[in-house]
Amino acid sequence: MTSGLPVVATRVGGIPEMISERDGILVPPDDPAVLAEALDQVLANRISFDSDDIASRARARYSLDVVGHSCTRCMTS
Repeated sequence: MTSGLPVVATRVGGIPEMISERDGILVPPDDPAVLAEALDQVLANRISFDSDDIASRARARYSLDVVGHSCTRCMTS
């Protein structure tokens, strides 16, 4: 995501909290046909995703500075 590429991921664990429709496509787990369709859709329509938006939001949430700062706060609390 920090590269601005849309993702395809399954709806398991915390992934749905990390991926929005602006970032890519979420699919149900254990459904290879739907997964393959989502991959085809992202590859065919990659231009419909805003790469700059995906990258900037990912960096704002998951960059080393952001995550490192968050971990430092946890250790000092």
